[in-house]
Amino acid sequence: VRRVANYYFYKVVMLLWLTTALAYSVFFLPVSEIGDRLELIFNIFIATMATLYIVDEALPRCAFLHALDKLVMLSVGTLFLICAETCILSHLHKMRDVCDDANSNECTDSAVEQADWLFAACSMAFYILSNLRLFGQPLYRLAVTNEDARPPWLPAHKVYSPLSKVFAIDI
Repeated sequence: VRRVANYYFYKVVMLLWLTTALAYSVFFLPVSEIGDRLELIFNIFIATMATLYIVDEALPRCAFLHALDKLVMLSVGTLFLICAETCILSHLHKMRDVCDDANSNECTDSAVEQADWLFAACSMAFYILSNLRLFGQPLYRLAVTNEDARPPWLPAHKVYSPLSKVFAIDI
């Protein structure tokens, strides 16, 4: 049995990449607006869980994790870390522990904002590198193979990319 890999790529992988990328828009909201930030993260978390339900129904049961399963876990973990970071920085913002001068009436939140952006950059880099770890090696192998695995029924002007080898969904 061979599964159609384009279905998984466009319906699962792209959706997870887009929802996780959308979660990073939370860093454009001020740290003081914790309600708006958490609402956005929780809505994206719900969308990711719905995707997990779809993946669970579509893939066969097996004793190992598919690359899609790992991507779902990575996306959920990233959303959890963004949520935890939002709560921690909101608490720091309320406590005003980041101020250099405790007697100053104009306490700036530059340290909190810098920590927020630093976390955004680090978590985004980790997410991208993890995706490269998951899918980079199989994509590289596909690029360097000299075999023409184009199905005979596919017209020559159509682009052929056997994504099923990348996402390990053949059974």
